[in-house]
Amino acid sequence: MATSLKFPLAMRRGFAARRGPDALRAFDGAEEADIATLLKRFAYLLGIQRIWATQWQEIADYVLPRKNSIIVQRIAGTKRTQRLFDAAALEARDKLSRAINGALMPSTMRWLYLAFEQRELNRDQASAMWCDEVGETLLTDLDRSNFYGENGEVCTDFVTFANALMFAEEKGPSRPREFGGFQFKTEAIGRYAWSQGKDGGVNAVFRELTMSAQAIKDKWKSTPDEIIDKEAATPEQERAVIHCVVPNEDDAPGWRSTYLLLQSRYKLAEGKYDDFPFFGVRPTVNSGETYGRWITDDAMPDIRSLNKLAEMGLRVLPLIVQPPLSQTGDVVGPARLVPLGLTTVRAGTPRSEAVGPLLPPGSLDLRQANMSAEKLEARIRAIYHDAELQLPNGPQMTAEEVRARRDQMLMILGPVVYGRIKTDYLDKLVHFMFKKRLKANALPPLPPALQMAVGRGNVRLVVRYDGPIARAQRASDVTAISQLYDFAQKIATVEATAAPVIDTIDSDQAMRVAGRKLGVDPSIIRDENGTAQVRQQKAQQQAAEQQAAQQAQMADSAGKAAPMLKAAGKAPEPNSPLANLASGGQQNAAG
Repeated sequence: MATSLKFPLAMRRGFAARRGPDALRAFDGAEEADIATLLKRFAYLLGIQRIWATQWQEIADYVLPRKNSIIVQRIAGTKRTQRLFDAAALEARDKLSRAINGALMPSTMRWLYLAFEQRELNRDQASAMWCDEVGETLLTDLDRSNFYGENGEVCTDFVTFANALMFAEEKGPSRPREFGGFQFKTEAIGRYAWSQGKDGGVNAVFRELTMSAQAIKDKWKSTPDEIIDKEAATPEQERAVIHCVVPNEDDAPGWRSTYLLLQSRYKLAEGKYDDFPFFGVRPTVNSGETYGRWITDDAMPDIRSLNKLAEMGLRVLPLIVQPPLSQTGDVVGPARLVPLGLTTVRAGTPRSEAVGPLLPPGSLDLRQANMSAEKLEARIRAIYHDAELQLPNGPQMTAEEVRARRDQMLMILGPVVYGRIKTDYLDKLVHFMFKKRLKANALPPLPPALQMAVGRGNVRLVVRYDGPIARAQRASDVTAISQLYDFAQKIATVEATAAPVIDTIDSDQAMRVAGRKLGVDPSIIRDENGTAQVRQQKAQQQAAEQQAAQQAQMADSAGKAAPMLKAAGKAPEPNSPLANLASGGQQNAAG
C-alpha cells in the first residue's frame, strides 16, 4: 500500500455533525426528496442482499449458530442449535479463522512496519527511524483500542460467509490537544448492504443500527423528543436507524454520511468523511456479483449431508440399544423392559416365544453409516485446509519437511487470504489511521532529510506486514542471500584467483536487505554515511596502532644495537643504517 504525505497538514476532522439548534425546523421539499432517494437506494441494495441472506442463514445454522439471526429473527437468549447434529464444521471453521487472525495480525508480536518508496530516504537512518516510530504509533493505537476483539469477528465472517465489514471512527480526546485514538465495530452479517466502486472495492454502505429511544436521544441531542417518543412507548424500546455513507456527487472527493430514523423517515444528522470509514473484505468475487464466495459455500453439501447422517444415526441408535419387541397372546400384561423387570406369561408358554425382538438380530447396524460420516468429515476438514494448518515439529519430521509443509500452506492460503485481506482490509485500515493522525498533527517531527524531500514533492510510504505468513514468505529472500554466499565460497575454494568471486557481492547492501526482510529495527543497521564514518574511525585507529608498533620495534632494535657499538669501540659511519638506527633509538629514548 502506498499513501501520500502532503504538507502543510490539514486540520479538519473526518466527520462533522451538521444539525444544530435549528433541528426543530420543518423539512423542506428538497430534504424530503433527499431522504426518499436514500431510502430508495437502500431498498434496492437490500433487495440484492436478501438473495444472499438466504444462503447466509443456512450457513449460519450449520457453521456459526450464534449468528443465525439473519432472515429468521430470534429472540435474544433463545436456543440456536436446533438444526445442528455434528460440530465438525464448527471446529474446522474456528480453527481456520483463528489461524488467519494469528498469522496476519497477531496481538503478541509486531506485525506492522512503514517504509518509504524512495530508496534514498530508507538509507537515511533518521528518516528510517521516523518511519519505524510512526509504525509503532499506529500499532499502539490498535493495542489501545478494541481492534483485536473486533478483528477476530472479521476473520470469522471472512471464513464463514466470505464477506466481512469493519467500521472505524476516531474517538474524541479525553484531554484537550490530545489525539483520542480509534474505535472499531464489526458489522453483523445481514445488517448491511453495500455497492462497489469503479475499482471493484466497496464504495458505499447502508447499515441498519438498532438503538433504544434513550440512546438515540443521547447521541443526537438536537432531535425533537416528540419524533422519538411517538415511536417508542418506553426509553428502552429499540428503533431502527439507517446509516448511509455514499460518495459525494459530481466526483467530489470524500463521502457523505446521513443518519435516518427509519420509521419516521427523519434525518437525525448528516456530515462527511474525508476518508471512507468502512473496510469490506471478500476472498473471491465472481463477475457480476457484489458479495463474495469461498470455502464454506463449497463445503455446504457435505456439511448438510453429515448433519443429516448424524441425525439419522441418533434416531437409529436407540433402536439398537432398545430394539422393538413382539409378544404373543400368552403374555399377561405388558412386557417389562427394565433391569430386573418381570414379564408374566401363561403356564406352558416357552419364554423364547412369548417375547422377542421384532427385527432380526443384526438388521440395525451403524458401521456403514459411521464410515460414511468419517468420509464426509474428512472432506469437510480438507476443504477448510485442516491438514495444511498442522505444522508438526516432532522427531519424526526434519526441518526440511517442516519447511515444505509451511511452504505448502503458504501456497494454498497466501494468494486468497493474505492477498485479499492485505489489499481490501489492512492497506485501507492503515491508510485511514495514518490520515487521521496526519490531519490531527499527531505525528512525530520530521527529520531534516525528510523535510527536504517533502519540500521537493509528495513523499510516499509503503506498508509492510510482518506476521508469521508474511515473515515466512520473506524468509525465502534471506535464504537466497545465504545460499548465494555459500555458492560464492565454494567457487572461491576451487578457483584461487587474485580477484575473489566474493567481491561481486555488495555485502553492505546484502545486510541491509536481509535486515529489512527479517524485520530488524532500523536503528540497529547503520546507513551508508554511518557505515563510512565507522570504517574511517577503524582505519585511523588501525593506522595509529601500526605506527605505535613500528616505533616500539625500532626502539627495541636500537636498544639491542647500542651494546654492540660500544663493544666495537667506534662510531658507525654517518648516514649508515646502523647510524640511523642508533639515532632513532636515542631520539625515542629521549622522547
